[in-house]
Amino acid sequence: MKKLIATLLFLWSPSVFAQFDSLIFEYDGSPAKNGVVALGAQNHDGYDDILIYDCKANEAMIFLGGNPMSTVPIWKVHIIARSVVALDVNGDGIKDIVIAYQDTMDSNQMGKVNIYYGGSHPDTIPDIHFEAPKGTGHNFGYSTCVIKDFDGDGKSELMIYDADYPFNGHTQYGIFYIYKSNPVFDTIPYTTIKGDTLNNHRLFPDNVTTGDVDGDGLTDIAITGSQWSGPENDFISFYKGNSQWNMTPYVTYYKNQHTFDPTSMKIIEDINGDKKDDILINSYGTFYPYYYLNSILYGNLPIDTIPKIGLNTQNSAIVDVVPPGDVNGDGYNDLLASVAIGLGLREARLWVGGNPMPDLPKQYWGGDYNLYGDLVAKVGDVNGDGIADICLGQYGGLTACEPGFVRIFKGDTLFKQPMTGVKGLNNIPDKFYLDNPYPNPFNPATVINYELSMKSHVSLKVYDILGKDVAILVDEDEASGKHESRFDASKYHISSGVYFIKLTSTAKEQTTTATKKIVLTK
Repeated sequence: MKKLIATLLFLWSPSVFAQFDSLIFEYDGSPAKNGVVALGAQNHDGYDDILIYDCKANEAMIFLGGNPMSTVPIWKVHIIARSVVALDVNGDGIKDIVIAYQDTMDSNQMGKVNIYYGGSHPDTIPDIHFEAPKGTGHNFGYSTCVIKDFDGDGKSELMIYDADYPFNGHTQYGIFYIYKSNPVFDTIPYTTIKGDTLNNHRLFPDNVTTGDVDGDGLTDIAITGSQWSGPENDFISFYKGNSQWNMTPYVTYYKNQHTFDPTSMKIIEDINGDKKDDILINSYGTFYPYYYLNSILYGNLPIDTIPKIGLNTQNSAIVDVVPPGDVNGDGYNDLLASVAIGLGLREARLWVGGNPMPDLPKQYWGGDYNLYGDLVAKVGDVNGDGIADICLGQYGGLTACEPGFVRIFKGDTLFKQPMTGVKGLNNIPDKFYLDNPYPNPFNPATVINYELSMKSHVSLKVYDILGKDVAILVDEDEASGKHESRFDASKYHISSGVYFIKLTSTAKEQTTTATKKIVLTK
């Protein structure tokens, strides 16, 4: 019966009638996993460009954006790449291409790095070349990552992974080498993040994500690993951006200490417009129906691990996710995910951001045995219409370079997510906002802040999971601006559990609502 309900929800979903189906670019070959890289406008023409690495041809290629977009690469380098990223290393405002590579197909080759300066006429001869640091193993460069700005100097950093501990080959505790690009790119690592040989903490490269979780303008880093002393215990560590380069984890979550799976946590872009990057996590507990396999934590440090948004994945798990930017022009970042739908099939799904964010995807692609949907990537605005575009397809496989493809679909402004509970959308208050209650979880009291753009009649209520009113905090006319209310649970003789705060504002025959979840712990 539960499976039938989930199927009916899938069929009923309005997203099957969605837009986002205008194909504007096609590439057929063997694109590598993570082999599509956004380059920005290399020639300052207003069209974002992309790089595709083909693991069968061993070629990195640049395709220029345009309307229409070019299908003939303007730059091509033959190289056996381990990973490819792009960041501005020379300070000219244009992203440069960083390729970690090996000389031959022998996987025991030592990793090396070439950097090619971006621009209108990129050279196929590298502008910077450097070898792996002394003492590294042969796994150097199989994973690279761009840190937008960890220390607040206005420049991005490059992070390169090696599984082997320095001068202690094949121990595989894992180490990340971090290279600074200010004032110029330094080919000597500035610092490292290392596994812990004393406590058998091994760091992995597969789930490294970055973003500004606390909204302080500095990029934070999340790295997963496993503690191998005694029973294996997976974990995730968050490193808070700071100008002193203190690389002690801000917080570490161990799997055996929590009801949620910390290794499923991935930093994503800010999807609710509060200027803090958010976190995707596997759903847990009874916050949402069983077929909501993923949910979102709103960004903050310390992290509030109570989910704020449940994603109706129709009982299918998100296995890869990218932030494509704002693909529908509503001012909110969106979420593009590769979803495992059973029988080895993949499907790409698009959730549009918002406050609140809709729980159902707006569009689906793929779901075939050709694995259409296992490749998702951020490309920017390749056709110059001011809206980010959507890239997906099939990559060439993890162990062999099978045939695959890349498709880019036009961002679509025909769908914009309205605010929940709004009547008369022509004059929606543009600063109606309900902030996250703090603290949350709480005992016995939490503070609620909200903002009104005009004089309104305000109702602020607390109700339980059955929809029964628990408390009426506000029921009166209030002026525009910021307001604060306090909910003290000790006055209402209620038990521990999940409750909801609902803010309703009525002005000029328009009603706007917003809801936040709170958890009382005694």
